[in-house]
Amino acid sequence: MSEDAPVNTGAVSWPDPYSAGVAVRRMQTKLHLWAARYAGRRFDDLFNLVYDPAFLTVAWERVSTNKGASTPGIDKVTAAGVEARDGVLGLLGHIREELKSGSFRPVEVRRVLIPKSNGKLRKLGIPTVTAYCAVALVW
Repeated sequence: MSEDAPVNTGAVSWPDPYSAGVAVRRMQTKLHLWAARYAGRRFDDLFNLVYDPAFLTVAWERVSTNKGASTPGIDKVTAAGVEARDGVLGLLGHIREELKSGSFRPVEVRRVLIPKSNGKLRKLGIPTVTAYCAVALVW
C-alpha cells in the first residue's frame, strides 16, 4: 500500500465554493443523463448526496446569497450571524452529522403576512438558516 493512499479517517474535506459548484453540476448532469436515457431507472441512493460536503457547500452559497439571507427565522439567526458566530463550516458540519444520523428535524417556519397591492395579505414562511440550508438543493 502506498503511503500516499488516502485513509478513511472520517475527517470531512470541505471544498471551496467553486470546486463544490463544479462537482455538484457534474453530478446533476450525470443524474439528468441517466434519467433521460433510462426512463425506468430508479435512483435509490440519492440521500448520500444530501449530506455530501460539496452539496452542502453549494447549499450554503445559495442560502447566504439569497435576498432573504438577512431575515431571521424563529431562532433569530441570519446567514451573517452564522458567519460571525459559529462559522459556516461549524454549521455545515452540524447539519451534515444530523442528516447522516437521521436526527435532523427542521423547526417550524416563522409566518409573516405581506400586504399585496390589492389590499389583501400574502402568507410568507421564513425558515431557519439551518432548515433552509438542508433543503436548498432540492430547489
